[in-house]
Amino acid sequence: MHASAERQRVITGAVSQVNAHLDALSAQFVSRRALLELVMLGLISREHVLLIGPPGTGKSAAVQAIAASVDAVSFEYLIGRFTEPSELFGALDLAALKDGQVKPVT
Repeated sequence: MHASAERQRVITGAVSQVNAHLDALSAQFVSRRALLELVMLGLISREHVLLIGPPGTGKSAAVQAIAASVDAVSFEYLIGRFTEPSELFGALDLAALKDGQVKPVT
C-alpha cells in the first residue's frame, strides 16, 4: 500500500473514532454538540479549555463525560469572583520579582 494511502486510512479511522465518541455523548448532552467538539479539540490538541457560562449548563458534566469516554484524566477548578490568580498559577516567585520579572512558583 502506498504511504499516503496508509496515512489517509489512519486519519480516516481516527476521525471516525472521534465522531463515534461525539455521537454517543451527543445523546446525553442534547444541543451541546459544539461544546463537546470544542472540549474534544482541546483534548486532541493537548491544550487547555476554559468554559465560561451560567451554572447548571453542563460544562463540568461534558468534560467529565468526554474524559471518561476516552480514559483521560480531567482537572477542574471552580473560579469565582474572589478567586486569586495564585490559586490557579501558584504564588509569585519573590526572587524573580526583585529582578523585575513576574512569574509564579509552580
